Amino acid sequence: MKINIKYLNISLLFGIFLFQSCEKLPFDYRTKYIGEWSFRYEIHEHVTSGPGMGYYDYVYNYDGEIKYGPKFDEILIQFDNYEKILLLNKYGEFGPTEVYNNPTNFSSYSGKFEGRKKFFYTEYWLIRMKYEQTTIKIFGEKK
Repeated sequence: MKINIKYLNISLLFGIFLFQSCEKLPFDYRTKYIGEWSFRYEIHEHVTSGPGMGYYDYVYNYDGEIKYGPKFDEILIQFDNYEKILLLNKYGEFGPTEVYNNPTNFSSYSGKFEGRKKFFYTEYWLIRMKYEQTTIKIFGEKK
């Protein structure tokens, strides 16, 4: 009976050391969004001066995916020839809102996930020298 208790104690110690040495990974809030998606990609342009003056709208539908981005707070959206890395906070919101601002150009983006299966994203560009405004909208639905 002494031998069995000795092996039991050794087994318990081994188990304790095994579990203590395992590094716990932090929860990754991006995981619920990773996977195959259907995307609706819209481009809306408004040219206010010059020979191409007018409104232009383009709408495309693509299948693609959302992957982990290179950093812990980023995701990668991929479809067709489009690839975009976006910052994503734990509430499912994209940021920052202002990306680029100088006397000739301005751009910003915003958007968020609506639950685990839908999202919207809007990117706005103003090219002041060409009097051109472009809005890109992406709507996604998880397959």
